[in-house]
Amino acid sequence: MNRLLLSNGVGIAVLLAGMGSTSVQAQDTLPIQSDASSRLDSPLVSTKSVTPDQEPGCFSTPCSTISLQQYQTEQSASIQAADLQPLAQLLVPNPSPPPAEGTPSLQFEPSAPGQKPFQPTIYKQSRGSRYAPGVTLFAPSGYGKSWGNASVGVGFQSRTRFTDTADGALGGSVGFGDARRAVGLDVGLTVLDVSAFDRAAVSLKLHRLLPEDFALAVGVSGIYLGEDGDQGETISPYGTVTKRIVLNEDDTAPFNQLFLTLGAGGGNFRSESDVINGTGSAGVFGSVAVRVLQPVSVITEWSGQDLSVGVSIIPFKNLPLVITPIATDLTGNAGDGARFVLGIGYGFSY
Repeated sequence: MNRLLLSNGVGIAVLLAGMGSTSVQAQDTLPIQSDASSRLDSPLVSTKSVTPDQEPGCFSTPCSTISLQQYQTEQSASIQAADLQPLAQLLVPNPSPPPAEGTPSLQFEPSAPGQKPFQPTIYKQSRGSRYAPGVTLFAPSGYGKSWGNASVGVGFQSRTRFTDTADGALGGSVGFGDARRAVGLDVGLTVLDVSAFDRAAVSLKLHRLLPEDFALAVGVSGIYLGEDGDQGETISPYGTVTKRIVLNEDDTAPFNQLFLTLGAGGGNFRSESDVINGTGSAGVFGSVAVRVLQPVSVITEWSGQDLSVGVSIIPFKNLPLVITPIATDLTGNAGDGARFVLGIGYGFSY
């Protein structure tokens, strides 16, 4: 039987990566992935990075021989898996700028006649949550986990494309390297079919924090294990960049940060029609995330196939738990109508 995967997300970056490393604000990666993520590299089982990012793809013999009817009836299991894989990456670490080099000094006494002594004004700094919500939904972001950060997540969708069957996914990811000083590696594993626990896929993301609040990542998602590993077309390579824009220096103020993500990739990042027809193309994905409150981000995202809107929420100030409800397939460009997806991720340090 031909294997064909069409999903609403792009990459395993959202359940875990989206989850990403979720410790202190000075961590190497973004808000609690997706990539995320992660994502559940966002936000579900993406699922972005808990953050912590899977999408459409043709994974078999020539896709041109697959009709839409065959896709609807024979590939429902694959679709279920692909829809939730990105949710394993929804949790990603806080995007804090690198610490300043050296220690500044102040001269309190006048250095010349006529000068007045310096009288510093000390402001009380408000400390908010140690964790931050995700910045993508299904699409991989430029952030990822580094050494000492890991996450786990679970995703659920009310139904898969072209079916009335609900399904879920489980995932986890761990970080290696150092994205600030060199490069970080985010490795995720997602169980794509919790009803049978017989399908799993690996995701890999190399990521780097750059000056001016940019983050860059390249990776692959959909490296299937077991019998699915024979289908080379399931692998979805991608490149992505995320830019953080600080709107208010007060981290506790509403609408204080904006995150823009743009990327491109093959495999599951292609349009639904290209997947069905077996067209060897590349798809473009992107997202806009606004930190409306310190623990809440509102995210709008184009996954490469369709439009999704979601909210990434950290309900507890000192607990790295991220909840991401998502409405996806909103334009009708892919699938057979709007669907509801929920991702829950938890990040931790070791």
